[in-house]
Amino acid sequence: MAVQLVLNFIIAVFWLFVTNSYTTNNFVLGFIFGLVLVYLLHRVLPGRFYVITLYRIIKLVIIFLIELIKAN
Repeated sequence: MAVQLVLNFIIAVFWLFVTNSYTTNNFVLGFIFGLVLVYLLHRVLPGRFYVITLYRIIKLVIIFLIELIKAN
C-alpha cells in the first residue's frame, strides 16, 4: 500500500514539473492521473490497491464513531 501511495505522489509531482504550473488544481489532476496509472499497474505492484484499504479504514472509523455516540 505504501509503495502505491508514494508512487502516486511521485507521479503527481512529476505532472507538476511537466506542466510547469505549480497549482493545487494541477496537483489534483496529476494525482488523479497517478491514481489511474497505479490502478492499471496494481496487479504487478505489491499489496492490495490502496484506495480500497483507505476506504475500509475510513468506513471503520465512521462506524466506530457512530457506535461511540450511541453508547453515550
